[in-house]
Amino acid sequence: MRILILVIAFVAFPLAAVAETSSVRCGFFEVPPDSEALVFDRSGGIKRKLGPGRQRCIPFLETVSIVNTLRERRQDIESLWSADRCNVTASVIWRVSDLEKYHTKGGEVAAVSMIQSLALEALKTAETSGNDIEAVSQDIHAALRHKRPAFEEFGVALYRSYSNVDCGAY
Repeated sequence: MRILILVIAFVAFPLAAVAETSSVRCGFFEVPPDSEALVFDRSGGIKRKLGPGRQRCIPFLETVSIVNTLRERRQDIESLWSADRCNVTASVIWRVSDLEKYHTKGGEVAAVSMIQSLALEALKTAETSGNDIEAVSQDIHAALRHKRPAFEEFGVALYRSYSNVDCGAY
């Protein structure tokens, strides 16, 4: 019996400490009000999505990832417009709207890559539109709004976008 207690004390508890992430302890854990959690099985597949509150999972068989889904994130994309020699910075404000899609598509790295690609495309569309430099912000925002389904495919919601134009540096 003593050996069993020693094995649990020196093997099981340290393994549990190694298995947990910085924000989650398997067993019982708290999901903050502005977050959602995904519970994964041992193979990495999504078992369930959890909302805010006190939750539980099975130690060693499940892992948990908590993501703040209400926090707005900002991505800045810069472009040099050749015709006017102006530096244009488009800023996209976004947040996670569907945690399962967001995780399945690759999380933050994939979302940021997609946002950068769509914003650069919007910048090119705005540059070739022929409008003057003052209308660039509306052109970029309209082009990004038009691509809203691509954002939603990645589990990301586009909140707003704006741009800054600097023609004095060149």
